[in-house]
Amino acid sequence: EDGTEKSAVTPGPIIPVREQLGDMLILMKQPREALAEYQRAIIKEPNRFRSLYGAARAAEAINDVSTAQKYYRQLLASANNPQGIHPETQRAKQYLARR
Repeated sequence: EDGTEKSAVTPGPIIPVREQLGDMLILMKQPREALAEYQRAIIKEPNRFRSLYGAARAAEAINDVSTAQKYYRQLLASANNPQGIHPETQRAKQYLARR
């Protein structure tokens, strides 16, 4: 996936492979490695909600406060309705309120 460009006619991947790998690494309790994969996903597809959320959670898990804040802020900025009741935006707001 990293070696190919998305065609202008076809949609991108439903879930980018790097994001999927980050999700797997989180489940395997490897947040440092997961953060690196989410960051790679964000480079290829900036402001992707799930990648930003995954990166924030991974950074939070390794106690990297500044990185977690950065990604939670980006997540809220990219959300269609940051005031909504989505658990991801609620978690972001709660985390940022505690810091």
